[in-house]
Amino acid sequence: MLTATVAWPTPAVVQIGVILSTLGAALQSLTGAPRLLSAIANDDILPILKYFKSPDGVEPHWATLFSLLICAGCVIVGDLDLISPVITMFFLLCYGGVNLSCFLLDLLDAPSWRPRWQFHHWSFSLAGALLCIVIMFLISWSFTIISLALASLIYYYVSIRGKAGDWGDGFKSAYFQLALCSLRSLG
Repeated sequence: MLTATVAWPTPAVVQIGVILSTLGAALQSLTGAPRLLSAIANDDILPILKYFKSPDGVEPHWATLFSLLICAGCVIVGDLDLISPVITMFFLLCYGGVNLSCFLLDLLDAPSWRPRWQFHHWSFSLAGALLCIVIMFLISWSFTIISLALASLIYYYVSIRGKAGDWGDGFKSAYFQLALCSLRSLG
């Protein structure tokens, strides 16, 4: 650790900081992931996740055990160079999806879309989504293809087999925008 060699007053400060931040991130993931899995299961989006349901205010024990097994599997593999590209791909997919959603909401001019950042522009969202895809390909084109295919399969499965929810739909926004533009053109 190069930073530790120049740390003041002692290199132990940087080493302890790295260890504590790593433990903090790990504990955050181990407590956040089961709750997210339980929330997805409670929404009945994917029927296969029904075992991870838990009532509100109750700790999701089965989801925690499942998350622990995934973490243990990654630790048992023991090769961080093999695991980190896969995890990075899924984080970049998440960030790219958020940026793509922001871009589409701006493009469709959805009435419920009201970004609060004063410098917001649709081009930032599009650039962010494209940058995530480019970075994914720069890291590993094979993992990128697999990640995009897996995300597409999950999206297709949820749209075909998943329980219908009232969360809105991009196509409904597109139809709404077309109708609104048509009404405005009438004068």
